[in-house]
Amino acid sequence: MAIPESTSRVLEVFDAVRQAMLTNDADVLRAHVGTDYEGSDAAGRLHDKEQMIAAYGPGGVDLDVFDVSEVRARSLTDTVLLRGIAHIRGRYEDEEFEHELGFLDVYALRETGWQVVASHVTDLGEPEADDA
Repeated sequence: MAIPESTSRVLEVFDAVRQAMLTNDADVLRAHVGTDYEGSDAAGRLHDKEQMIAAYGPGGVDLDVFDVSEVRARSLTDTVLLRGIAHIRGRYEDEEFEHELGFLDVYALRETGWQVVASHVTDLGEPEADDA
């Protein structure tokens, strides 16, 4: 079964947002995050587009790792739901962190293209150790 074009394009936007979070690229985040964006972190704190950009733009969270797995998409006409697991590691201010997170992102088709308009993450506990 072929991947719908909408899903394929959303996966490209998802990867661009992920890369922008790794490189603190606020311009890419501004382009791909909807003005009406609403997110919630693993502690249940809500944030909007500007708070998300402040967190992951220059001077914000410094991510060393942002890997994803088990990504699944569901296309609903002009909306695509993406869910999966993210492994992130980095630091914010003087605190180092590492998390395994379940995520659900909602993408909507806008005049400018696909944008993430909502996201939620759930802490899945300690990341599994490598079997090295």
